[in-house]
Amino acid sequence: MEEIKHKARKALEDRAISGFLGLKLEDGNTSPVLVTLDNLDDLEHLAMGDGRYPLAKILMRIAARHPQDTLGIMVRGCDERAIVELIKANQLDGARVVKFGVACPQDLAQRCSCPMPYPS
Repeated sequence: MEEIKHKARKALEDRAISGFLGLKLEDGNTSPVLVTLDNLDDLEHLAMGDGRYPLAKILMRIAARHPQDTLGIMVRGCDERAIVELIKANQLDGARVVKFGVACPQDLAQRCSCPMPYPS
């Protein structure tokens, strides 16, 4: 997770992305978070979560409101596959999405019976 935090921070500071969508652990609860230059400290609380938040769907809503922005997103294998399909269906602009891959924890992958719990 440290590598994702570092890469996301660098991409934001270099203005390669306008925002980074991930999951944040706070007070024992995981929830989606959109990190920008204004709230970089939220990167320190990034977490895997349990799969209940469809980040690709959330990204689609944010991208629709901010079509000129390039957005980063933390993706597991399933999130990446969803984003690929959304790009194919012209629901997301692939040139404006930067994927930051992270593998699922083994217990989550087994619970989901995921055949590929890691991004390409």
